[in-house]
Amino acid sequence: MNQIIKNLIVSAGGVVLVACSTVRVEENRMETVVLDKTDAIAVLGRRHGSSYNTEYDLVSCVASNIGHDGLQVISETELSDELYPWLEPRIAPIRIEAMLYMMNRPTVRERLNAMNLRYVVWVDGSTQTTDQSGSMSCAIAPGFAGCYGMGIWTNESGYEVSIWDIEQNREIDQISVSAEGTSYLPAIVVPIPIIARVQSSACNGIAMQVKSYFKGETGETPN
Repeated sequence: MNQIIKNLIVSAGGVVLVACSTVRVEENRMETVVLDKTDAIAVLGRRHGSSYNTEYDLVSCVASNIGHDGLQVISETELSDELYPWLEPRIAPIRIEAMLYMMNRPTVRERLNAMNLRYVVWVDGSTQTTDQSGSMSCAIAPGFAGCYGMGIWTNESGYEVSIWDIEQNREIDQISVSAEGTSYLPAIVVPIPIIARVQSSACNGIAMQVKSYFKGETGETPN
């Protein structure tokens, strides 16, 4: 590969602009929680083998965002390791009701108590590409390499979040988050991605509402 092609790749990878995305958050708050400092929160995504999964990176993003605000958060990976094999995708409960049934097993309950786990944030949904258009062509010639055209695609996120008090075995909050954004890839010699960070926006919307709930705040819906 000649130096010109290498420079083209470096340039394309080093310049990424951010496009806008819109987020809508709806909440059905059933009560206000006073969070004890010893109470831990776990963030889990729906797992259903290879056919349906809430993205691990979305779940990890929500957990990390909540943890940065001083709340005690148990990651999905940590909880899965502690409860192995009950949360493996091939046998993991598909619905939160089944998850709570599993958590009431004596062996499982003993481990959860040791972790001070009190609340489960259950995330069900995904981010998908819903529309693609445009075209692009690239050429390589002696002393020259480049692309020309425009690619456009739209991503949509839809997540349903339930917060459960596993000590009292009841749902205490429901959150719906949807996000949408259009990304562009214009190219005149060098492709310049303009990416709408839809999944990241959905993560921030979920985390903001969860944090406001456990802090007893009203919470504001992001624009």
